Amino acid sequence: QLLSGLDEHQRYAATRMDGKYLLLAGSGSGKSRSIVYRVAYLIEVGVKPWEIVSISFTNKASVELSERIIDLVGEEGHEVNTGTFHSLCTRILMRNQSALNIENMTIISETEVDGIIRDIGSSYGYMKDALVDIKHFIDYCGTNGIYPEDYDEYEIRNKYPADYVN
Repeated sequence: QLLSGLDEHQRYAATRMDGKYLLLAGSGSGKSRSIVYRVAYLIEVGVKPWEIVSISFTNKASVELSERIIDLVGEEGHEVNTGTFHSLCTRILMRNQSALNIENMTIISETEVDGIIRDIGSSYGYMKDALVDIKHFIDYCGTNGIYPEDYDEYEIRNKYPADYVN
């Protein structure tokens, strides 16, 4: 009865039970409807709401999905993990700080990062060129799993003092 308003493709997307499911389709094709009903179906067959993750690309879509899930399943819908990639990852990191051996984690904006790097750089006498270099280096290290003790191998260590780079 829950799925009676769905077409064949939407019903398939809503009831497939063999693991993760990626739903790609054009606008207006019923993706959001399929996702909302999939969440409702999963809850109906016994999956705990907090075990369900529904990721969207935009905040607007995320809010809409969450509201529609709550409208369909009721209060349990508040426990479903809906959000964008970034917001869900942030929530997971913040919830699991102690498991990561981190206390009082703070996530700062890009503007705040720029200000911190500028402030530190200016104390060494560097201007904007340092901001761009350091941001590229931080990104490179994060992407490639490079730690401060490994910096000696990189040119940036020769360009800026070690305590600035670290």
